[in-house]
Amino acid sequence: MGKPSPATPKPSPREIRSGESLCKQLQDLLQKGERQGLKAMSAEEILRLGALHRAMGTELARARAFSGSASSLSEMNALFGRSHQFLYGKALANRSSPLIDFIGQFPAVVRRTWPFHLLALVLFILGMVYGYLGTQADPDWGMPFLFPGDVRTPFADRTTLLNALLVGREGGFGIGFKTLFASALWMHNTKIALMSFFSGILLGIPTIYLVVSNGLMLGVYNQIYLSHGLGKEWAAWILPHGVTEIGALVLLAGGGLWIGWLLVSPGDRTRLRALREESSGILALALGAFPMLLLAGILESFLRQSSLSDSFRLWFAFASAILWILFFLLVRPSSARALARLQARSLAEKELPLEEVFS
Repeated sequence: MGKPSPATPKPSPREIRSGESLCKQLQDLLQKGERQGLKAMSAEEILRLGALHRAMGTELARARAFSGSASSLSEMNALFGRSHQFLYGKALANRSSPLIDFIGQFPAVVRRTWPFHLLALVLFILGMVYGYLGTQADPDWGMPFLFPGDVRTPFADRTTLLNALLVGREGGFGIGFKTLFASALWMHNTKIALMSFFSGILLGIPTIYLVVSNGLMLGVYNQIYLSHGLGKEWAAWILPHGVTEIGALVLLAGGGLWIGWLLVSPGDRTRLRALREESSGILALALGAFPMLLLAGILESFLRQSSLSDSFRLWFAFASAILWILFFLLVRPSSARALARLQARSLAEKELPLEEVFS
């Protein structure tokens, strides 16, 4: 007499609940796509729909192996077939250019990693406050944080400080000099930003030091000009280019903190796998912030050295801040390119654990 076959294990209550949740999520997103079309879906929704579809395939195989009920198997099979047809039945022509797609991906990565950029901004502000208060309490304390040879020191008189802000405004510098100056500024700022960004590989510790140091230096200069009653003139000098420049530096510092966090807490992945899986986002963040530094260098060289009034400069700074905020909040990647990327992925790349979908 042969041995009795072992009883087929039954799915746990948690597995049943996860399967029901998966069906509902996929059903809701699929209905939106079927009713309103792909144009109504964002790139994030299309990629999530692909993730849910692949997870449904895994759940369907599990239900079959564990002898799920005929009704649930039928429902899951029908839903899986609908989502497969919707995603892969007809390839969507991608009309967006790589440049347009990249421009959309950059703010998407910033939104996804916003806690790290917020932390970088907080560190920058803390450094700035520390530099301001330290110089206010002891002018000699702030001297080491100034640019070497700079006449703008806590001991300079008001006329010297004001004249430093007016250099080049009366046409003293030609376009050739300003172009060279813009290139030098971009190279200098890019060097600092690169160090801040890629030092994230050292667990983000050098990144923290660099972003606090930059804030500290700005705080020292803020105290110098404010203490001499030149707050408006100083703001009109630094903010038109500073909004873009500081924004880029904070974003790259946040990127460095993100890289450091991937190494400190990679989750259930290896550290190398975590970096590899986030490599496209890391690259998009780096390549997106460096043009901001180039634009800041151009503004610093041409607009700052122009004869434009302080009021215009301040309004320009305010407008640029609003435009950057709107850019990072509203610009989205192309949904057409997201679907094309999803359709082009290999079978191995399409594997996705259920936990990744439900998180």
